[in-house]
Amino acid sequence: MQHPSLLQTPPLKIEQMQFVQQSVRQYKNVKQPALNLFVQFSSALRAVRSILEQESDMITREFKNINKDIQTNISQLINILITEPEDIDLMILSGLILEIIDIVRRTPIDQVPWKLLLTLNKITEIGSTEQVHVIKEMKIMQIFAPSLKHSDEDIQKEVLEVINNIIKKGWNMVIDIYKATSWQSQMSTGDRAIGYNQDHQRENIDEQEDPQLYYARFANFIGFTLYTWILVSN
Repeated sequence: MQHPSLLQTPPLKIEQMQFVQQSVRQYKNVKQPALNLFVQFSSALRAVRSILEQESDMITREFKNINKDIQTNISQLINILITEPEDIDLMILSGLILEIIDIVRRTPIDQVPWKLLLTLNKITEIGSTEQVHVIKEMKIMQIFAPSLKHSDEDIQKEVLEVINNIIKKGWNMVIDIYKATSWQSQMSTGDRAIGYNQDHQRENIDEQEDPQLYYARFANFIGFTLYTWILVSN
């Protein structure tokens, strides 16, 4: 699965942004995720991006308030609507996730609406291994890395949760590739004795260390190390 590229949009005027704001609010009672809905959300965040791309001294307080309102309402709806990996597919195809990540990239982390951080946490939590890999390719780790030294512990926690989810899904992908490679290797050999020995060795490895258990220890270690580094750095 590939994600779409960002579409360019000229800066909108205040009246246009107000229209986008009202358009997003009308979806507050929507109960089911749908591709056309997420396309509308993506377009709304593209409008937000058109403002963020301007020079900071050109962005008035009114623009900032409208932008924040649009982001908050969209993220609140997403957090309610998405419950399955199929919903994440719709978000990727519509370009919605890419727009969210780009907004986070352009915005100081302490100015990103809190619900938007919760959205990224939920997306990486319920997304499949392949979906989270696609999200990782959008450079989310590089965007979030500087935020690990932020003084706000709540921000640190949410950023660490997202990173931990990505590490978990990445490790699951490694395990899947390893299993597929091992199976192909076993099927390609005609020596039953060697096949038996390989199976026996794998059984011993499984008894010694379950891959999922190993991941849990690895992820906890990474999370603890990062958290300790943050505390020491502050």
